[in-house]
Amino acid sequence: MPFTNTVKEEICAGLPKKACCRRSFLYGILFMRGSEKGELIEVALEGEMLFDLTERMVAEQFSRECRRIKRPHTIHSQMLTFYSSSAASFLQDLDGCAPENPIEEKCSGCRKSFLSGIFMAAGRVSDPHENYRLEFSCGARRDSLAAFLRTYDLMPKVADRRNEKLLYFRDSTSIEDFFAHIGATQAAFSVMDTKIERGLRNDANRLANCDANNIDKTVAAAMRQTEYIQRLIDENKISFLPPELEATARLRLQYPGLSLVQLAAIADPPMTKSGLNHRLKKIMDAAVELLNDKKGDI
Repeated sequence: MPFTNTVKEEICAGLPKKACCRRSFLYGILFMRGSEKGELIEVALEGEMLFDLTERMVAEQFSRECRRIKRPHTIHSQMLTFYSSSAASFLQDLDGCAPENPIEEKCSGCRKSFLSGIFMAAGRVSDPHENYRLEFSCGARRDSLAAFLRTYDLMPKVADRRNEKLLYFRDSTSIEDFFAHIGATQAAFSVMDTKIERGLRNDANRLANCDANNIDKTVAAAMRQTEYIQRLIDENKISFLPPELEATARLRLQYPGLSLVQLAAIADPPMTKSGLNHRLKKIMDAAVELLNDKKGDI
Protein backbone atom coordinates (compact mmCIF):
# COMPACT_ATOMS: atom_id res chain seq x y z
CA MET A 1 0.00 0.00 0.00
CA PRO A 2 1.41 3.46 -0.86
CA PHE A 3 2.54 5.33 2.23
CA THR A 4 0.18 8.21 1.37
CA ASN A 5 -2.80 5.85 1.71
CA THR A 6 -1.46 4.51 4.99
CA VAL A 7 -1.26 8.03 6.42
CA LYS A 8 -4.72 8.95 5.15
CA GLU A 9 -6.20 5.80 6.67
CA GLU A 10 -4.63 6.77 9.99
CA ILE A 11 -6.20 10.23 9.71
CA CYS A 12 -9.62 8.75 8.90
CA ALA A 13 -9.36 6.37 11.84
CA GLY A 14 -8.75 9.33 14.18
CA LEU A 15 -11.26 11.87 12.85
CA PRO A 16 -12.19 14.51 15.44
CA LYS A 17 -15.32 14.08 17.51
CA LYS A 18 -16.20 17.73 18.13
CA ALA A 19 -18.52 19.34 15.58
CA CYS A 20 -16.37 22.45 15.17
CA CYS A 21 -13.28 20.34 14.45
CA ARG A 22 -15.13 18.14 11.99
CA ARG A 23 -16.31 21.23 10.11
CA SER A 24 -12.73 22.55 10.13
CA PHE A 25 -11.60 19.24 8.66
CA LEU A 26 -14.16 19.57 5.86
CA TYR A 27 -13.12 23.18 5.31
CA GLY A 28 -9.53 21.96 4.88
CA ILE A 29 -10.74 19.79 1.98
CA LEU A 30 -12.72 22.70 0.49
CA PHE A 31 -9.77 25.05 0.97
CA MET A 32 -7.67 22.87 -1.33
CA ARG A 33 -10.24 21.50 -3.76
CA GLY A 34 -13.39 23.60 -3.50
CA SER A 35 -14.77 26.38 -5.69
CA GLU A 36 -18.10 28.19 -5.58
CA LYS A 37 -20.58 29.42 -8.13
CA GLY A 38 -23.11 31.20 -6.00
CA GLU A 39 -24.24 28.54 -3.54
CA LEU A 40 -23.14 25.70 -5.81
CA ILE A 41 -19.96 24.12 -4.47
CA GLU A 42 -17.70 22.08 -6.72
CA VAL A 43 -15.04 19.88 -5.14
CA ALA A 44 -12.46 18.17 -7.40
CA LEU A 45 -11.18 15.05 -5.66
CA GLU A 46 -9.15 11.89 -6.14
CA GLY A 47 -9.74 8.49 -4.56
CA GLU A 48 -12.83 6.63 -3.44
CA MET A 49 -11.95 6.97 0.24
CA LEU A 50 -11.88 10.77 -0.01
CA PHE A 51 -15.09 10.87 -2.05
CA ASP A 52 -16.97 8.80 0.51
CA LEU A 53 -15.57 10.76 3.44
CA THR A 54 -16.40 14.14 1.89
CA GLU A 55 -19.93 13.04 1.01
CA ARG A 56 -20.53 11.92 4.60
CA MET A 57 -19.18 15.12 6.08
CA VAL A 58 -21.15 17.35 3.71
CA ALA A 59 -24.31 15.51 4.75
CA GLU A 60 -23.35 15.85 8.41
CA GLN A 61 -22.28 19.51 8.37
CA PHE A 62 -24.62 21.04 5.76
CA SER A 63 -27.44 18.47 5.49
CA ARG A 64 -26.87 18.30 1.76
CA GLU A 65 -26.52 15.45 -0.69
CA CYS A 66 -23.64 15.43 -3.16
CA ARG A 67 -23.67 14.64 -6.83
CA ARG A 68 -20.71 13.07 -8.62
CA ILE A 69 -19.68 14.41 -12.01
CA LYS A 70 -17.00 12.87 -14.23
CA ARG A 71 -14.37 15.23 -15.63
CA PRO A 72 -12.39 13.43 -18.37
CA HIS A 73 -8.90 14.58 -19.35
CA THR A 74 -8.27 16.41 -16.06
CA ILE A 75 -5.94 15.81 -13.12
CA HIS A 76 -8.91 15.18 -10.83
CA SER A 77 -11.22 13.01 -12.89
CA GLN A 78 -14.32 13.36 -10.72
CA MET A 79 -16.06 16.19 -8.93
CA LEU A 80 -18.55 16.42 -6.10
CA THR A 81 -21.17 19.15 -6.26
CA PHE A 82 -23.61 20.30 -3.63
CA TYR A 83 -25.40 23.47 -2.54
CA SER A 84 -24.48 25.23 0.70
CA SER A 85 -24.56 28.91 1.63
CA SER A 86 -22.20 28.24 4.58
CA ALA A 87 -19.58 26.56 2.40
CA ALA A 88 -20.00 29.29 -0.24
CA SER A 89 -19.42 32.00 2.39
CA PHE A 90 -16.27 30.22 3.59
CA LEU A 91 -14.85 30.04 0.06
CA GLN A 92 -15.85 33.62 -0.75
CA ASP A 93 -14.21 34.90 2.43
CA LEU A 94 -10.89 33.21 1.72
CA ASP A 95 -9.69 36.05 -0.49
CA GLY A 96 -10.41 38.60 2.21
CA CYS A 97 -8.95 36.77 5.22
CA ALA A 98 -5.38 36.66 6.48
CA PRO A 99 -3.81 33.61 4.76
CA GLU A 100 -2.27 32.46 8.02
CA ASN A 101 -5.71 32.28 9.66
CA PRO A 102 -8.26 31.06 7.09
CA ILE A 103 -10.73 29.50 9.55
CA GLU A 104 -12.60 30.52 12.65
CA GLU A 105 -11.07 28.61 15.54
CA LYS A 106 -13.70 27.60 18.04
CA CYS A 107 -11.34 25.31 19.95
CA SER A 108 -7.66 24.38 20.06
CA GLY A 109 -8.24 21.39 17.77
CA CYS A 110 -9.73 23.30 14.84
CA ARG A 111 -6.42 24.26 13.21
CA LYS A 112 -5.12 20.70 13.53
CA SER A 113 -8.31 19.37 11.92
CA PHE A 114 -8.14 21.98 9.15
CA LEU A 115 -4.54 20.95 8.40
CA SER A 116 -5.57 17.28 8.37
CA GLY A 117 -8.26 18.04 5.80
CA ILE A 118 -5.70 19.84 3.65
CA PHE A 119 -3.49 16.76 3.60
CA MET A 120 -6.43 14.48 2.84
CA ALA A 121 -7.38 16.59 -0.17
CA ALA A 122 -4.00 17.61 -1.56
CA GLY A 123 -1.19 15.80 0.25
CA ARG A 124 1.13 13.08 -0.98
CA VAL A 125 4.09 11.57 0.81
CA SER A 126 6.71 9.10 -0.38
CA ASP A 127 7.65 5.95 1.47
CA PRO A 128 10.42 7.08 3.88
CA HIS A 129 12.39 3.91 3.08
CA GLU A 130 12.78 5.24 -0.47
CA ASN A 131 13.18 9.00 0.03
CA TYR A 132 11.80 11.94 1.98
CA ARG A 133 9.19 13.98 0.11
CA LEU A 134 5.94 15.48 1.31
CA GLU A 135 4.07 17.56 -1.26
CA PHE A 136 0.78 19.34 -1.75
CA SER A 137 -0.94 19.86 -5.09
CA CYS A 138 -2.33 23.31 -4.39
CA GLY A 139 -3.87 25.02 -7.40
CA ALA A 140 -4.66 28.71 -6.97
CA ARG A 141 -4.35 28.66 -3.17
CA ARG A 142 -0.67 27.74 -3.05
CA ASP A 143 0.44 31.06 -1.54
CA SER A 144 -2.28 30.89 1.10
CA LEU A 145 -1.29 27.36 2.08
CA ALA A 146 2.38 28.34 2.23
CA ALA A 147 1.51 31.21 4.59
CA PHE A 148 -0.59 28.90 6.74
CA LEU A 149 2.20 26.30 6.96
CA ARG A 150 4.66 29.00 8.00
CA THR A 151 2.60 29.59 11.14
CA TYR A 152 3.84 26.13 12.16
CA ASP A 153 7.46 27.08 11.30
CA LEU A 154 7.22 24.83 8.23
CA MET A 155 8.96 26.39 5.22
CA PRO A 156 7.88 24.62 2.03
CA LYS A 157 9.60 24.88 -1.33
CA VAL A 158 7.71 25.77 -4.49
CA ALA A 159 7.60 23.85 -7.78
CA ASP A 160 5.43 23.43 -10.87
CA ARG A 161 4.80 20.05 -12.45
CA ARG A 162 2.81 20.07 -15.68
CA ASN A 163 -0.60 21.43 -14.60
CA GLU A 164 0.10 21.25 -10.86
CA LYS A 165 1.27 24.00 -8.53
CA LEU A 166 3.18 22.30 -5.73
CA LEU A 167 4.51 22.96 -2.26
CA TYR A 168 6.92 20.36 -0.97
CA PHE A 169 9.36 19.34 1.75
CA ARG A 170 12.43 17.17 1.22
CA ASP A 171 13.76 16.96 4.79
CA SER A 172 12.64 14.33 7.27
CA THR A 173 12.34 16.78 10.18
CA SER A 174 9.70 18.91 8.44
CA ILE A 175 7.76 15.80 7.46
CA GLU A 176 7.89 14.45 11.02
CA ASP A 177 6.75 17.83 12.37
CA PHE A 178 3.87 18.05 9.91
CA PHE A 179 2.55 14.62 10.83
CA ALA A 180 2.89 15.48 14.52
CA HIS A 181 0.85 18.67 13.96
CA ILE A 182 -2.03 16.76 12.33
CA GLY A 183 -1.93 13.99 14.94
CA ALA A 184 -0.69 11.27 12.58
CA THR A 185 1.67 9.89 15.20
CA GLN A 186 2.20 6.51 13.55
CA ALA A 187 3.26 8.22 10.33
CA ALA A 188 5.61 10.50 12.26
CA PHE A 189 7.15 7.51 14.06
CA SER A 190 7.55 5.67 10.75
CA VAL A 191 9.63 8.55 9.40
CA MET A 192 11.63 8.77 12.63
CA ASP A 193 12.26 5.02 12.76
CA THR A 194 13.36 4.96 9.14
CA LYS A 195 15.74 7.86 9.72
CA ILE A 196 17.26 6.06 12.71
CA GLU A 197 17.52 2.84 10.70
CA ARG A 198 19.21 4.67 7.84
CA GLY A 199 21.62 6.33 10.24
CA LEU A 200 22.55 3.02 11.84
CA ARG A 201 23.01 1.40 8.44
CA ASN A 202 25.21 4.27 7.25
CA ASP A 203 27.28 4.09 10.45
CA ALA A 204 27.67 0.34 10.00
CA ASN A 205 28.75 0.79 6.39
CA ARG A 206 31.30 3.43 7.40
CA LEU A 207 32.68 1.16 10.11
CA ALA A 208 32.77 -1.79 7.73
CA ASN A 209 34.62 0.27 5.14
CA CYS A 210 37.03 1.48 7.80
CA ASP A 211 37.59 -2.06 9.03
CA ALA A 212 38.12 -3.27 5.49
CA ASN A 213 40.71 -0.56 4.86
CA ASN A 214 42.49 -1.42 8.11
CA ILE A 215 42.48 -5.11 7.21
CA ASP A 216 43.92 -4.34 3.79
CA LYS A 217 46.69 -2.28 5.36
CA THR A 218 47.42 -4.98 7.92
CA VAL A 219 47.60 -7.70 5.27
CA ALA A 220 49.84 -5.59 3.05
CA ALA A 221 52.19 -4.84 5.94
CA ALA A 222 52.34 -8.53 6.93
CA MET A 223 53.13 -9.54 3.35
CA ARG A 224 56.01 -7.05 3.18
CA GLN A 225 57.35 -8.25 6.51
CA THR A 226 57.24 -11.95 5.58
CA GLU A 227 58.82 -11.21 2.21
CA TYR A 228 61.80 -9.48 3.81
CA ILE A 229 62.13 -12.07 6.55
CA GLN A 230 62.09 -14.88 3.99
CA ARG A 231 64.82 -13.13 2.01
CA LEU A 232 66.91 -12.87 5.18
CA ILE A 233 66.52 -16.62 5.65
CA ASP A 234 67.24 -17.38 1.98
CA GLU A 235 70.44 -15.34 2.12
CA ASN A 236 71.43 -16.79 5.52
CA LYS A 237 71.31 -13.39 7.18
CA ILE A 238 68.53 -14.01 9.69
CA SER A 239 71.10 -14.81 12.37
CA PHE A 240 72.58 -11.32 11.99
CA LEU A 241 69.54 -10.02 13.87
CA PRO A 242 69.64 -9.76 17.66
CA PRO A 243 68.11 -12.90 19.23
CA GLU A 244 64.87 -11.21 20.31
CA LEU A 245 64.36 -9.77 16.81
CA GLU A 246 65.18 -13.09 15.15
CA ALA A 247 62.58 -14.83 17.33
CA THR A 248 59.98 -12.22 16.45
CA ALA A 249 60.86 -12.46 12.74
CA ARG A 250 60.43 -16.25 12.74
CA LEU A 251 57.13 -15.90 14.62
CA ARG A 252 55.85 -13.47 12.01
CA LEU A 253 56.94 -15.80 9.20
CA GLN A 254 55.22 -18.75 10.90
CA TYR A 255 51.92 -16.84 11.35
CA PRO A 256 51.64 -14.37 8.49
CA GLY A 257 47.85 -14.05 8.73
CA LEU A 258 47.65 -12.99 12.39
CA SER A 259 47.01 -9.41 13.42
CA LEU A 260 49.52 -7.61 15.65
CA VAL A 261 47.29 -8.17 18.68
CA GLN A 262 47.03 -11.90 17.98
CA LEU A 263 50.73 -12.25 17.22
CA ALA A 264 51.70 -10.36 20.36
CA ALA A 265 49.51 -12.67 22.44
CA ILE A 266 51.29 -15.87 21.30
CA ALA A 267 54.81 -14.44 21.58
CA ASP A 268 57.04 -15.99 24.25
CA PRO A 269 56.85 -14.10 26.48
CA PRO A 270 53.64 -12.31 25.44
CA MET A 271 54.05 -8.72 24.33
CA THR A 272 51.96 -5.64 23.88
CA LYS A 273 50.78 -4.66 20.41
CA SER A 274 52.92 -1.53 20.44
CA GLY A 275 55.96 -3.50 21.63
CA LEU A 276 55.55 -6.03 18.82
CA ASN A 277 55.02 -3.29 16.26
CA HIS A 278 58.24 -1.61 17.43
CA ARG A 279 60.17 -4.87 16.99
CA LEU A 280 58.79 -5.45 13.50
CA LYS A 281 59.85 -1.97 12.45
CA LYS A 282 63.36 -2.63 13.76
CA ILE A 283 63.39 -5.95 11.85
CA MET A 284 62.39 -4.20 8.63
CA ASP A 285 65.01 -1.49 9.08
CA ALA A 286 67.67 -4.13 9.72
CA ALA A 287 66.48 -6.21 6.76
CA VAL A 288 66.77 -3.24 4.41
CA GLU A 289 70.31 -2.64 5.59
CA LEU A 290 71.35 -6.29 5.51
CA LEU A 291 69.87 -6.89 2.08
CA ASN A 292 71.36 -3.65 0.72
CA ASP A 293 67.86 -2.48 -0.29
CA LYS A 294 68.58 1.17 -0.92
CA LYS A 295 64.94 1.94 -1.74
CA GLY A 296 63.81 1.12 1.75
CA ASP A 297 60.39 0.21 0.41
CA ILE A 298 58.79 -1.16 3.54
